[in-house]
Amino acid sequence: MQKLDASIHFTTRFQDFKELTDKLDKWLEENKYTINLVDTPNFARLHHCFLRRSEVERLGYSTKVIDYLSKFHCISWSGASEKDLLTDRADMLANLKRLNGVAIFLGDLSGGVSEELSLAELIGVDIIKIK
Repeated sequence: MQKLDASIHFTTRFQDFKELTDKLDKWLEENKYTINLVDTPNFARLHHCFLRRSEVERLGYSTKVIDYLSKFHCISWSGASEKDLLTDRADMLANLKRLNGVAIFLGDLSGGVSEELSLAELIGVDIIKIK
């Protein structure tokens, strides 16, 4: 059965962003019968906890992540709990579990990404790792 909800987890720290997105794009194309975020943007949803564009711009950070994500139908959980990032991540992954979604982990799984992986495993979300 094709999944219609996925979360994306990666860090740009010490990783080439273009290499990461090329790997993800290739994986999505090769696995579009498992999850199709490309050809059905009005139905498939990509969940994430990256900062919203307005916050990224206010802080003067690069918008490359948000620019890339904008090609998908995204649901941002950043700030959704009005508590902290860990709560946002937990709420996102719990919701993803209810939706029978999949958590996609991309590249190096260090720092906050490893915490998200542990959380996804604890909650019981289906996990895909793309190295």
